[in-house]
Amino acid sequence: MLTMINTEKNRASISPTKLESAHALIFYRDDCPKCRQHFLTYYLKSLVDDHYVLINTNNASNAKLAQHYYVEKVPTIIVK
Repeated sequence: MLTMINTEKNRASISPTKLESAHALIFYRDDCPKCRQHFLTYYLKSLVDDHYVLINTNNASNAKLAQHYYVEKVPTIIVK
């Protein structure tokens, strides 16, 4: 449980290598009630398949990444 909470609050930038290998990008904010409601599902999926990448848009560089993919609201899942 603690690992999931640490992951949810993780605001680290996503590496280009991780983005290239991703099959799905899951954009969320750790302060978004709707995102928090569904985070367990996103988190479990990312544990089972490392091609599902969780992206916390509370990080400025991740927010720019969200703009690049035209994400207007969170949560948003983009399948590549």
